[in-house]
Amino acid sequence: MSLHLLVPPVRGVQETSLVRGHYEYWHYVCDGVDDSEEPVPSIAEIQDILVRMEDKPGGFSGSREWIGSVEVALVLHQLFDVPGKIVHTRSGRELEEVFDKLKTHFDQTGCPVMMGGDLDASSKGVFGTCQTSSEKYFLIVDPHFVKTDACE
Repeated sequence: MSLHLLVPPVRGVQETSLVRGHYEYWHYVCDGVDDSEEPVPSIAEIQDILVRMEDKPGGFSGSREWIGSVEVALVLHQLFDVPGKIVHTRSGRELEEVFDKLKTHFDQTGCPVMMGGDLDASSKGVFGTCQTSSEKYFLIVDPHFVKTDACE
């Protein structure tokens, strides 16, 4: 399900730029199942992929070095041919500065963006931009959302 299709339009919208194509949004416990046990590449497999891609030196395999959003984007591109874009923002004050960059990104490529940074260390999935004559909005798909009974 392409989740953004379920979001009602913003009143007075003048311009919208969105992801293109179909995608599925799976957040923690979205289907009543604890997804933490789902088969995904192991840390060792991810490390080996990054070494084979020559993003990391051979000593990275089997190490305890950090695998961050950049590495996740590289692995997704390698495994599934899905390009990634990551935007680092130090605080909410920088959102105005990145809005036009993200709008252009969606217009040109249509692929999702991971955005997060210093004060907001939790990455967010950005799936579009929208603006009215006086406001600008990001369409956020939060990968950290956990379904609860209150969501029913």
